[in-house]
Amino acid sequence: MKLYMSPTSPFARLARVVVMEKGLEDRIEMVPVNPWDSTPEFVRVNPVSKVPALVTDEGVALTESLLVVQYLERSFPEPVLMPPDDVDAVYHKLGLGHGIADQAVAIIATGKMAGEQGVPKALVERRTEGLNRTLAALEVGLAGRAARPDIGDLAVAVGLEYLDFRFPDMNWAGRFPSLKGWYAELRERPSLARTRPG
Repeated sequence: MKLYMSPTSPFARLARVVVMEKGLEDRIEMVPVNPWDSTPEFVRVNPVSKVPALVTDEGVALTESLLVVQYLERSFPEPVLMPPDDVDAVYHKLGLGHGIADQAVAIIATGKMAGEQGVPKALVERRTEGLNRTLAALEVGLAGRAARPDIGDLAVAVGLEYLDFRFPDMNWAGRFPSLKGWYAELRERPSLARTRPG
């Protein structure tokens, strides 16, 4: 199998983390790409030119990080990253972690695509407000909870580290101490430490 990825993409990083957690590094080749280049080779794999994209042993291209990680969980069920007794809670965290990445990447993309008129202030403010609300929800929702980790935990950790990477002045850890303490349990996990951008 091949996983098309960008080292700085939080979406691709979540897929890479799950590959490592599943012990699939010998089964899945990492193929670095720059999705902004939209090269003919990559566009043949994913016409949308977004990472990650996983090409299975059967030659089927799977796109979108949430679909890729769910495919990996279903196809390689050990170790379990989606506990059957806690699926709703895992999906909840997975959605919030993905939401952090989505809002942050949208701000970066808006800046890259800004023309002469500059970055639309209202759009950046809306995305930033969404980030702050999500962090506040996680501050309450994860307080006192041990990280297993499951796919939801990993998605939240990847989202938080993307904020550290792209928006260090946001200082989420200083504003959300319970979330910082929860994250500290996961931070040095090998799959996260080895894929950390920057």
